[in-house]
Amino acid sequence: MQTNAMDLDARVVEVLERRGPLHAAEVALMLDSHLFTVEACCARLVAAGEITTTSCGVYDRVPDDEPE
Repeated sequence: MQTNAMDLDARVVEVLERRGPLHAAEVALMLDSHLFTVEACCARLVAAGEITTTSCGVYDRVPDDEPE
């Protein structure tokens, strides 16, 4: 993975930790990034289990301590 992608991943996770859940378009505006770039980033993060999607295009941070 490119360094820029890893930087964006970390920034997306940080935004969702502070302000989530958010639509990908809102995240893109907050990070001054393109919507398609943020959507691709979110897809990577969902696949990695770092974030979750709550509805179409809306993402949130996976809680660190989910109840069992």
